[in-house]
Amino acid sequence: MTRALVGAALATVILSGPAVAQAKGKIGSTSALVRERTGVEVPWPPDGRPQHAASDTIQALLQGGLTVDRAVRVALLNHRGLRAELEEVGVSQAEFRQALLPKNPTVEGEVRYGGAGRPGEIGVMQDLGSILLLPIRRQAAGARLERAGFLAAHAALELVRETRESYFDAQAMQQIRRFWKQVEGTARAAADLAQRQHAAGNISDLDLDNHQAAYESAKIELSKLEIESRSARERLNLSLGIWGDRTAWVLMGDLPGVPADPDPIIGLESLAISQRFDLAAADAEVRALAKEVSLARFSQFPELRAGVHSEREPEGTRTIGPAIDLSLPLFDRGQHLVASARARLRQAQDRQAALAVEIRSEVRAAHDRWRAARELVEYLRDVVLPRRARIVEQTQREYNFMLVGVYQLLQARQEEIGAGREYLEAQRDYWIAHTELEHALGGAWPTERRP
Repeated sequence: MTRALVGAALATVILSGPAVAQAKGKIGSTSALVRERTGVEVPWPPDGRPQHAASDTIQALLQGGLTVDRAVRVALLNHRGLRAELEEVGVSQAEFRQALLPKNPTVEGEVRYGGAGRPGEIGVMQDLGSILLLPIRRQAAGARLERAGFLAAHAALELVRETRESYFDAQAMQQIRRFWKQVEGTARAAADLAQRQHAAGNISDLDLDNHQAAYESAKIELSKLEIESRSARERLNLSLGIWGDRTAWVLMGDLPGVPADPDPIIGLESLAISQRFDLAAADAEVRALAKEVSLARFSQFPELRAGVHSEREPEGTRTIGPAIDLSLPLFDRGQHLVASARARLRQAQDRQAALAVEIRSEVRAAHDRWRAARELVEYLRDVVLPRRARIVEQTQREYNFMLVGVYQLLQARQEEIGAGREYLEAQRDYWIAHTELEHALGGAWPTERRP
């Protein structure tokens, strides 16, 4: 009997070896999921801990001109909040391995003094339920391990979204500030000219105050843009997880242009449902709880332990034979465990269905914002900016023929620059909307449209 129990336990552990091997490297599979959706290779170590090689890579990425792809790589390698999510995968790996092990056998012994032959007894017992339920426990723990991997991948995509949006915001603010310096320069030139003309008696005090007030307003707006630009850089620093000397990065290039009008995108909601990692995690949670319902049902059966018992009698004779330990389900028959497990399962199913509805709504809203942002960019690019350029050209021509004054020319130039600022803001909003839609779809477009 003892040999049979030990053999069963060893067989279970040996058969669980492939499952343990599958649990190992789960962080690597999470990295593969992120690479599939973002196109970014992230060499996360198996234990999720930082490595010196990764630190050198981060430093090299920050020293060159910072592109959006480089920023995403730095964030995925360096952000400690993401590493905390990866540690959840490690926790689930440990719980998975624990679920593959049966309970330890128990040994009970007794020695009695006073007889000639030192009578006593010894027994070895093994919980049979812990062996019989190993396959179900393995399936439940495996589903929870999958859930942890999906949630870690979803957290990585959340970080990618935050990083890309912060990058585009910082890039736009850098360009807008550069544009507004031109406005401030033209306003200063107009104020200086007005000062000279006022000294010569050619304009009134009211005209002088108006030009000086316009210059002061331009200076105030430039100061506000400086603050917004620094704030945008700091938001990107937060996404990158950097501080100190590493924050001295330099952005590479300007905002990318909006690509040509794409083909209509159909089936977005279905695509999101099939790709979203958080929904896959919810499905894994449902599968794990379904297995726990099965485990709870077995709690309604009496607890059974079996083993071998040996006893030495005072006369010196020894007896040996099988032994069982059976609990009697007189009071607690496990009904509450089954009811609780079924309620948690229904709760998880409802949450999964609610998340699917939420995802569909998120995709529709993100697509509407993306389409509206694209239309605004196209309108500014094709209608507003050309018209402002023509106004400046015509004003310059009339100024050359002395039909308008210099102030009208400066005003036309300022309004052209202001339209350029609106165009940059629209470009930024487009790429942020693009990033939000990409995230709503699960991190990947039907076709490649990344800048």
